[in-house]
Amino acid sequence: MKLRRPDLEMDLTMGSNEALLNMLENGTLDAILISISESEIDRNSLEVLPLFHDDIYLAAPHQRSIG
Repeated sequence: MKLRRPDLEMDLTMGSNEALLNMLENGTLDAILISISESEIDRNSLEVLPLFHDDIYLAAPHQRSIG
């Protein structure tokens, strides 16, 4: 981001989606990056810009038989 917009100041604020949305609503934050489904956001009150689509998978070893 600094290469594209060197004059932009950015801080990392971590929290739950709910906490970040509340901080955006009360003006503590100017923009947030969260992962949501289409139905979780009120597009009438927020401008939403999708960054990318990704699938998340859980990987675990096969269960081994004992014997």
